[in-house]
Amino acid sequence: FYIDRTPPTAPSVTAVPDAWTNQDTVSITWSGLNDLTDLKKTEYRIDGGSWTDTGRTDKAYSGFTINISSLADGEHSIFVRGTDLAGNTGNAGTVKVYKDTAPPTAETSVDPDSWSNSDILHILWQNAQDTHSGLKQIEYAINENEYITVWPEESGGTDSAGLFPSPFGLLGLPDIEPIP
Repeated sequence: FYIDRTPPTAPSVTAVPDAWTNQDTVSITWSGLNDLTDLKKTEYRIDGGSWTDTGRTDKAYSGFTINISSLADGEHSIFVRGTDLAGNTGNAGTVKVYKDTAPPTAETSVDPDSWSNSDILHILWQNAQDTHSGLKQIEYAINENEYITVWPEESGGTDSAGLFPSPFGLLGLPDIEPIP
């Protein structure tokens, strides 16, 4: 008979995406889950939740999908650990995931705010913010024309999770000439 009192090593864990996301799932990869014997199971948990069996006994695995749709927006930790055939459970490896499903907000006003024969339109904004991922850029569009970035200049995206403000959320721009 054999005696094994050594638990598996804590794995290295990565997640895709590894930045703010508005998606419902993340894909994790673990490696370095080493042991004297084979693994009986590999488990994960999110934050302080209960452990869930992955159904995998691989010491290294890529592309395990975890549904995060029920998680609140913000930063979360995913822990992964292994249990060997002798019943020894190792320490967990961890990775952070960042969820943001709420678009940025801003208070806006337009001057003039009714019919006018003026050649200038002022669109003003204040308190532009994104609670979780932060603002990445501010854009405006008139009618159904192409969006124009006004902050920061020549930047891509919206908030860091790729979310747009609500329709008609015209945000901070200099005076603009009317479209003929």
